[in-house]
Parts: sequence; C-alpha cells; structure tokens
Amino acid sequence: MGQGALVSALGPAAVRCSGSLPEIGPTNRDELVLASGLRYRVLVCEGDRISSGARGDLRFGSNNDFIAFFAGPDADRALLWVNHEMPCGLFDGERVFWIPRTRTEFERSRASVGGSCIAIERESSGQWSLAANYDQNFRLDAASPITLSRPIGGTTKAEGTLGNCAGGVTPWGTLLTCEENHLYYFGDTRWSGGRREVFYEPRDHKRLDWHRFRANNPDHYGWVVEVNLETGVAQKQIALGRCFHECATVAPARDRSGRVAVYSGDDTIGGCIYKFLSRDANSLAEGELYAANTRTGRWELLDVARPELREFNTQLNVLIHARQAALLAGATPQDRPEDIELDPSDGSVYISLTNNTRREPPNYHGSILKLIEAGGDPLALQFTTRTFFTGGEKFSCPDNMAFDPRGNLWLASDISEHDRETAPYQSFGNNGLFYIPLHGPDSGAVFQMGSAPNDAEFTGLRFAPDGRTLFLSVQHPGARTRSKSNPTSRWPDGDFPRSAVVTIGGPTLDALAAV
Repeated sequence: MGQGALVSALGPAAVRCSGSLPEIGPTNRDELVLASGLRYRVLVCEGDRISSGARGDLRFGSNNDFIAFFAGPDADRALLWVNHEMPCGLFDGERVFWIPRTRTEFERSRASVGGSCIAIERESSGQWSLAANYDQNFRLDAASPITLSRPIGGTTKAEGTLGNCAGGVTPWGTLLTCEENHLYYFGDTRWSGGRREVFYEPRDHKRLDWHRFRANNPDHYGWVVEVNLETGVAQKQIALGRCFHECATVAPARDRSGRVAVYSGDDTIGGCIYKFLSRDANSLAEGELYAANTRTGRWELLDVARPELREFNTQLNVLIHARQAALLAGATPQDRPEDIELDPSDGSVYISLTNNTRREPPNYHGSILKLIEAGGDPLALQFTTRTFFTGGEKFSCPDNMAFDPRGNLWLASDISEHDRETAPYQSFGNNGLFYIPLHGPDSGAVFQMGSAPNDAEFTGLRFAPDGRTLFLSVQHPGARTRSKSNPTSRWPDGDFPRSAVVTIGGPTLDALAAV
C-alpha cells in the first residue's frame, strides 16, 4: 500500500484495545501500520522535486528527520523545515550506504544531507499537500556556505551542514538544526596534553571517509545551526558548544526578558545533557553553557576560568571540546541522551535516554528522564530528576518525542535495524509510535499507535497547531538493502525503499489530540 493506507485494511486481528483506546500490537509487516481510526498519506519522498525555479532543480534529501511547522499568514498555508540526517541514496541504480566510492557519489552524498524548507497548503478535505508555488522552497546541504558565529581555524566561513538530526524553534521565528554524528565525515578532534589532536574512528558501517575527497576542518561541524527561513541565511552558533547534538529545544525565560534556555543531548553512550543560557534577548550569539550533574542536581558551568578546565587555555577550546569539558566539570554521563521536549503544562523537561549496552548490567531498553528546574525556571541552576518511564515492557529504545496540543506525550522508538530480530528486541517487532496520555482515566498508560516499515524508524514528530495532523518522518526503510534487486523493504510505493514525510490524521487523532 502507499498513500492513504488505512489500518482497517489489515483486518481486525491487527487491532486490539487496552483500556478505552485503540492500539496495535507489535508487527513485522513491511508497512506503516496504524491503529483503528488513523490514516496516513505520503507528503514528500526522498528524491522528489521540491523546486525547479530560480533556485534550480532542488530535490528532497535523504533520511528525513526533525520537522518544524511554521504557520503561514492564513491557516491553510505553512512552511515545513525537514532535516536530512544521513547520505543514504540511490546512485546509478544501486543504494550506497554511508561510504561513497567515487567523487560523483561524494557530491551526491553532500547534496542529500542538511535540510529542506518546503511550502505546504491545506486542501478542501483538510489534508496537507505540497504547495503549487515553490518559490519559498530551498535546501541547505553539505556544500552550502554557512558562517560561524566565532572564528575557528582563522575563518568564519564553513562549508555546509551535515548529520542533521533533531532541532528546535526559537521564539523569534528562526529554525535550529543540529549536527549530530559529525565525526564520520571529516574526522574529529580532541584536546590532549594541552593541544588539539585530529583522529578518525576505526572503519565501520557508519564511517563516511569524506576526508578522502575534501580536507575540511572537523571543528566546523557538530554545532547548532540557526536558519532564517525568510532569507535562507544560516549561522553555526558556537556559544552552544560542540557535540553530537540530538536537538536544541528552546524554553523562553519566564521573566519575559527575551532570554532563552536551550536544552540539548549529546547522542552517544556516556554523553551528557547540556543547557545554554542566552545573555541577550532574541539572540544565541552570547551566553553560558552548562552540563547537567544529575547526581547533585546542579548545572555545571563550562567556563575556562574553572580550575578543572584551565587546560583548554581559551573558552573557544572549551566550546569546541564541550564533551571533554563537561566530564571534567563533573557532569554525569548518560545512556545516550536523545530528544528533549518540554511539558507545555508546567515546563518540565523530558529527556529520552535510548539505551546503553556497554554498561554493567546493560541497559537494553532505555528510559525517559524527567527534569524539573528549581522553581520551574528555565534559567535556574539547580534541578531535580526522576525516571518518568522505563523501557522494556511496551516499548524499547525511546528516541523522538512530541507533546500534542492537549498536553499528552507521543514517542517513537529507535531499535537498530541490526538488533531488531535478536534478543532482547525481537518481541517488539518493527519500531513503533506510542501515545502516553498524561491526563484523564488512562493517564500513564502506554498505547502503541503505529508501526514502521522494515528497518525504518519514526522521527520528527510534529503536530499541526489544531492537533488534527501529525507530521512524521519515516527514516531509512530498507536500511539493510545492498542491492536494488533485493531490498529489505519496498515501502512506500512497492518498489525501492525511500524515506518520506507522511501526514497522519483521522477520527482517532481528532479524539486524542485536536483542540
């Protein structure tokens, strides 16, 4: 099935009820399976043309992730920003995963990452589709010129953005896109013995080896990139530090000063949780960067003036090597901190900790951490934490989250396609979409509302303001494919697998999320 597929077509055996809400059980079907009363429609796929005007022949990138919704001047038009995390693509009839073999493949890989800005409009049926007028659409990719807010390596000019995972939106209307697994492209650097060292990870399935084609400065990647969607101008905000940024979730100060807190997780085993506090109103150019010590409930300042951090010599070195600085400052290593979302009712901070199979005992299934700032103030330097949910029963490996307009939590899981069919993950089936009501008689229960196609994960959960549409990325279906003649998934159109953004709606979503 493709566009408009209904779960009812799967038959009643695929749907069951828990409490008062419909849900599905785990499934290994190569389809986007949804609970009763939900339907999906493909909005845009990897490789689709999104502009052919003055900006050139622009194509939607690969492995779409984070989605941001920007309402237009009327309720029936909007802009979507969509991240493109990894450069998997179809090159000359064959899928190339990670490592480009030729310069042509390298150039195509660079063009497939970054992000897309696309105009959408609401049809008379209430469904969203790509707008006929493509003038506002544009792409940023790994070749786009992007400025650095502070000079690094003697320049404020960087080439492109890459590894774009999750992100955020500022109160002043700009988009934040985060560079996550940057070391796989041009290597990485670390601070050792008072100096900077460049290193490369041992070859594995994630190493891209882009340095074989271009010798870009590794320190130009791993940042939060701020994008003005009206002008297309982008800048890497150095004050927020450099790591595997999973997201950049913005909380306005309660004193209405225009200052903000920006929360971010470092998506690696032993990564830390960060908070940036802006110094000025409506700006991320200056401020203080902190990392969370969840043992003491304190935000630890990452400042070169601290005795533990003086070895970095300059504040810029602290920011470039924020991961090392955070651990030296006493921040707590976490089990892969990924998405961070704010409870709209009280500002509580929800943090996905996906898993950690390297610790003893292994944490296979992850958890959701709830962080409450002192006095409910995003600018506070003290907090309390508790485990909100522990994975292992209804879901495993929590990743992306979103609150719907009614204040209930939606969650997507991220079990690796390489682990999904082995213990202890095989009972969960394909990666899922889950609904966790935080109010009413079902409060605290977990309902599985969707299942992804083979090898895929759901990412980028974003609700339209009225709650009647959930925009969702279906990322890397068929990720284990190595030959066009034998793909491990044929979603979405029965041929070769492609990542896509879908819209989800229907009476069940109206009943759960619409306002």
